[in-house]
Order: sequence, then C-alpha cells, then structure tokens
Amino acid sequence: MYQSISGNNPFGFLQQYNAFSTHTNGYTPISRSGFYRANLTFGVSIMLGLYFVILMGCGMTLIKSYQKNNILFSIVMIILALGVIASMSSGPLLAFIILLVILPLFKYRSYWKLFIGMIIIGLILVEVASNSPWYEALSRLTFSEETAYYRVLLIRKTFHGGMSDHWFCGYGLADPGWGP
Repeated sequence: MYQSISGNNPFGFLQQYNAFSTHTNGYTPISRSGFYRANLTFGVSIMLGLYFVILMGCGMTLIKSYQKNNILFSIVMIILALGVIASMSSGPLLAFIILLVILPLFKYRSYWKLFIGMIIIGLILVEVASNSPWYEALSRLTFSEETAYYRVLLIRKTFHGGMSDHWFCGYGLADPGWGP
C-alpha cells in the first residue's frame, strides 16, 4: 500500500537486475485512478496482485487451523487483500472476486454441472442485455477501458481468423491492424 499511495518503490533499485525487463533505468511509477500501480520486486503489477490472490486462496484453506486465533487470520487476510488492491489491476481483482465466489461453493462441488450452466446462462444474459459480446460488456468493469478494449480487439482478431500460423509464438510482434 505504501508504494500504491506514494509512488515510491523501496525495492525499485532492484528492477535494473530483472532479466526480463526492457527498462534498465529502474522503477518508473505508473498512475491509475489516483493511485500508483505497486509491483515491488515483480516486473509487472498484475503478477504482484495475482501472487497475493494465490496466497489468499492458500491461506483460506487453513481457516479451520485458526479457530482459536480468528483475529490473526483476519489480519493476515486483510493484509493480503490490500496487496491485491495495491496492484491497481483488474486481473487480480477479478481473480479475487472469483476466489470469494468459489471458496463458499467448494462445499457444494458435487453440483459443478449446475454452476457451469449458471455461468453460461449468465454470460448469455449479459450478451443479450448489453447487445455486445459478453467479453466486451465485462471489459467495462475494469480500471482502464482502453487496455480492456485492446484485449477485446485481440479476442476479435483471434476468433475471426486473424491468428492463423501464430498460435504457438504469439502474433509475431507485428501490428495486428489497429495501430501500435
């Protein structure tokens, strides 16, 4: 949360040693919705948020172990949730929401066919109500509609025949047809 509020990454100087980074000048704060996207030692803030979601999922499976110490469990879960929020990324927030839906339903996992049917019906209803593809309608719930729309265009390009011969290696670092 410190990095998300202040824009100062205490571990930013380590970015120059990241083997996968294209920026050798260290950490550059990226602003979104009045906050900064925290990434700590991760190269991308999305990975930081997903890391905290994974830790929350693992931690919530231990809830019975913390029966005597509910306060400690609650504090740890709040800290992990703040880590998800600090990434200021829609992907980890979506994963967090899915986690919060799946964990209570885990007890009823024998009804998985019913749950899959409900998801499909829900996506069809979203598509009918919005008069646009479901993935485009849900992209309006993100922090940045521009980056979400870029993903919508990639999905359209993929399913409308624009990705022939590119499935294994990506698009080939070529312009998909709508500009850089």
